[in-house]
Amino acid sequence: MAAKKVFGSAEASNLVTELRRSFDDGVTRGYEWRVTQLKKLMIICDNHEPEIVAALRDDLGKPELESSVYEVRILFSLFMISLSLRLFFLKEFFRIDCDWSILNLNL
Repeated sequence: MAAKKVFGSAEASNLVTELRRSFDDGVTRGYEWRVTQLKKLMIICDNHEPEIVAALRDDLGKPELESSVYEVRILFSLFMISLSLRLFFLKEFFRIDCDWSILNLNL
């Protein structure tokens, strides 16, 4: 039996470095990839709503109706709006330069 590959701290550090470099260079995924991801998220919300609602109930004590309406369905609607308005596809929509120190988050 082959040894199971472990994702350790060195691999995580390399991945973070690579992702930060991509972000700093302004590299983003293409239109088709973004559309596909949104559609997959919509399918997940639709097909797994009971599990999501149960997890919110078990982990956070949220009532089922509140979780269904205010978490899953609103998220699903936001995906639909993003697809129709194409906001999700604008590079400028995600590139936000901000001085996070004003929030005192100790980042």
